[in-house]
Amino acid sequence: TARDIAILSRALIRDFPEDYAYYRLKEFTINGIQQHNRNTLLWRDETVDGVKTGHTSAAGWCLAASAERQGMRLVSVVMGSTSEKQRADDSQALLNWGFRFFESHTPYAAGATLAEPAVWKSTRDTVPVGLAEDLTVVVARGRYDRLKAELELPKRLLGPLAKGQELGRVRISLDGEVLAERPLLALEEAPEAGFFGRQYDALRLWWEGD
Repeated sequence: TARDIAILSRALIRDFPEDYAYYRLKEFTINGIQQHNRNTLLWRDETVDGVKTGHTSAAGWCLAASAERQGMRLVSVVMGSTSEKQRADDSQALLNWGFRFFESHTPYAAGATLAEPAVWKSTRDTVPVGLAEDLTVVVARGRYDRLKAELELPKRLLGPLAKGQELGRVRISLDGEVLAERPLLALEEAPEAGFFGRQYDALRLWWEGD
């Protein structure tokens, strides 16, 4: 499906940037033969840098395209077009529409402290938690202030905790729909306390109850 191709294209761009760099080339020569890129959007729009064309009698003229403008990347997928020109026109229209009516934001950066929950039976009182990678969301223009963030963490954290250990989840939603969800990680280690420290915290936890 078009969605499948979009997911594959996004994975290629994200996970294999060195390989993806070849998709922006308009032409190259191998074994003395010059090959031309069939993605005509590369000549129309300087922000377009991929991805893949295709054509069969059953599928028609197809194009998975991607462009980046002002730090936001979009992927469009067109299938079943009637001609090479039509698939390019439709892809350009989709990309232009997306960039005009949507915007990307990064509410949480990698490594930033999102919370410092208390940690028990550890040599430290709290532990900073955050994300391993930037959390970026794409929303309709003018709706960013309606985003809601939810941090989900255990009621009590017990040491020892390793740096990078998953402790909870963070969710970004818009009007009840979850747009992004990422694991919350311990940004620093929380070593286990000694015998008396553990016993003291155990007594405090028993006293406070559930």
